[in-house]
Amino acid sequence: MPSGITSKGAHDARSPWLLFSDATALKEICLDLLYPVNEPRPSTVSPEITATSIDTSYDFPQYDRRYKGAYIGRSIVRHVAAVSELYNSSAGPGDIAASLAQLYPDHLRDDLSRLHDLNEELTLLRTLRHQAHRGVGGRLVFRGQEISKRQISKAIAEVETEANQVQLQVQEHDYQCRSTHFAAAQSLGHGWAEYWLGLLSVLHFAEHAVAEIQDAHGLLNNTMMIVLADGKVSWWEMKRLIKAVNMLREVIMIVYQQKSEIHLDSSLLAALGISAWGDCFGDFNPPLADKKNMQSWINAVDSFVNAVRGPLSALASRSLVQLLVTEATIARHLQDKKEIPEAPPPTQILAPYPVLLHGMERKLQTKLGLWDRFLLADGTLASVFRMAVAVAVVGSVIYFGSTKFSLN
Repeated sequence: MPSGITSKGAHDARSPWLLFSDATALKEICLDLLYPVNEPRPSTVSPEITATSIDTSYDFPQYDRRYKGAYIGRSIVRHVAAVSELYNSSAGPGDIAASLAQLYPDHLRDDLSRLHDLNEELTLLRTLRHQAHRGVGGRLVFRGQEISKRQISKAIAEVETEANQVQLQVQEHDYQCRSTHFAAAQSLGHGWAEYWLGLLSVLHFAEHAVAEIQDAHGLLNNTMMIVLADGKVSWWEMKRLIKAVNMLREVIMIVYQQKSEIHLDSSLLAALGISAWGDCFGDFNPPLADKKNMQSWINAVDSFVNAVRGPLSALASRSLVQLLVTEATIARHLQDKKEIPEAPPPTQILAPYPVLLHGMERKLQTKLGLWDRFLLADGTLASVFRMAVAVAVVGSVIYFGSTKFSLN
């Protein structure tokens, strides 16, 4: 929990397995679910082998201490619509070697940590505003002061302002890093500026494509939860569900249609184990969703999403790795004043692609509609209204029943 938001209750450092009466049996059940009877369970390995495996999984440049965490758990491209906004293409040469040596100051780590804490505060406050989570004892303490539900929106605005300021500082640092490395690549020549730009472009493409697919998929899941909340699907709700499915279908279709327009460089192809980007995809042309095939769509939609999100996520990850490796290579040759070999042919993105900027995600519904709330008696107003309707129905039955009795 972020330091600025607290709820009453002491921290208990004991193992959470103590909550279960037979933790060993529960672990066996979990293993049975993960590994069916006909599949062998993984053998126990030594702590040394485990440590080596963990070290290997983190053996990527973005985890290098010199970067101060600048490339862990955040995107450096999602905040702009065009690659050209990520760097200064017309900066003067200056002392590029000196600029390279000063790119990652110690205070960057503090800025990133502060940004992380502020984003956690925002997430918790927004969750509390939508009543998806309640503080212990119904009390919320924000930055040392107890606040009411009415004050949550004001607290959110306060944290958003601080987070935006820190975010701009971090993004300015990203801009300086890319601008300095582009200038260094230009000064070295031999095609390295073009190669570097190709890597930055494919990173921009891949991360925005993943974000667009995840966002459309999230909207569909949100729509399904709302539509199915009362256990019934009305005509209007079915139309809404069909629209969400077809929106996701269109987003996925774009990736398949553009697969021949993405030409990756040799390093990325080797890292992904393919000979061309199109090798990652087969054919995708399912019919538009309608009322008749909706069940088939719901059954298959997750597999459709995973089939395209997996390669795109891998491409984004490998592009970032290769970008950082390339920037380190450029910096080393410039600072050592050594001749650099000819760069490989660069990656090319030949078609425009959708972008999804931070803050422009599709709006999700966080509360049930009036009719669904009425059917579920969700909330005080809906409960009172439903009771009123029930009383009216019962009252009318009693009235007409008594009238009939008197006439007889």
